[in-house]
Amino acid sequence: MSYLYFVTLNTGSADRIAPPSAIVTQAAALDLARALRDGVTGIARHSGFQLQALTVGPALLCTVSKAGQPLATFGVAARSRGSANLWQIMHETSAGYGLASDRTSPPPAPWCGVRVEPGFLSYPDAAQWLASYEVDVATAWIEKRHQ
Repeated sequence: MSYLYFVTLNTGSADRIAPPSAIVTQAAALDLARALRDGVTGIARHSGFQLQALTVGPALLCTVSKAGQPLATFGVAARSRGSANLWQIMHETSAGYGLASDRTSPPPAPWCGVRVEPGFLSYPDAAQWLASYEVDVATAWIEKRHQ
């Protein structure tokens, strides 16, 4: 994978970024494997935070939470197959708050779409690491499952 579209649904901002190396994503890959196996797991490098993960067809849907409060939900589409469905789900499950992204127009795959949840405001220190963690999980998913 030579690039990843990283989109924030709340703001509509999108960036095409270079994915990190497999060495960098190793801890996130282990978290993801545990979350897919068990439904939810603690995030190894961030005490008290949890990763919930499930597959949606060929795509991935995750939520990072702490103390039962979702901080961010993110979806990962490695290819166009399943991309539109996941994008629609990300918009339909927004719990009534507005999103700036166009629900009918997913970005080109591969992408990681992030929806910042209201619980994020309770844990502002997560801003220091959460976006890079989302990218690491997305990269691990794409590299492991779709290469």
